[in-house]
Amino acid sequence: MTVRQLFGKRILYFFVIDAVLVIVAVSALWSHGRIGDGGSGAGRDAGMPIIGHMKLISSAFEDNQSIPPAFTCDGRGVPPPLAWSDIPRDAKSLALTVRDPDAPSGTWTHWTLWNVAPKDAALASGDVPEGAVQGMTSTREQGWHAPCPPFGSHRYVFTLYALDLTLPLKPDATVTDLLRVMEGHVVGEATLTGRYQRVTR
Repeated sequence: MTVRQLFGKRILYFFVIDAVLVIVAVSALWSHGRIGDGGSGAGRDAGMPIIGHMKLISSAFEDNQSIPPAFTCDGRGVPPPLAWSDIPRDAKSLALTVRDPDAPSGTWTHWTLWNVAPKDAALASGDVPEGAVQGMTSTREQGWHAPCPPFGSHRYVFTLYALDLTLPLKPDATVTDLLRVMEGHVVGEATLTGRYQRVTR
């Protein structure tokens, strides 16, 4: 074998090795959601939908800030106003959950609402859009259960879901029922967290 032939085989060998390494790296990035979704899929389980960049805000409080007493058991006890944007075009309905992960007995559901029309861009204080359905809270009552933490500061996580269908749920459905029928149909998601601590007198 001549020096030229040996040198050519070494070049071909390293070229093949480099190509294999590139293919393996690309495959790994794709499987972890780093390619194909703008990086938004980091930490996303296999088969889960790509969640868009929906926004959920309230004119009553900023994210991770205190909820005014008017929207709690120390005030009028009505839901705070909400507004959202950047709903995916393929959304057929919106659903909302409000849950307290700091409740002593475990995560407490304060509100579930579904079949909100995607064309609606806001929810006025105490308002329920036409056609929308309110489900059961952890108190087994329908509608909004105002924050009323027994002690300490609690978080109240408002989560808005964009769905690719309307839900056939009845008003006696719980948050467990809601999350179950939504599975595999979420095309967008946004959260807003409020905090509340009662003032002792």
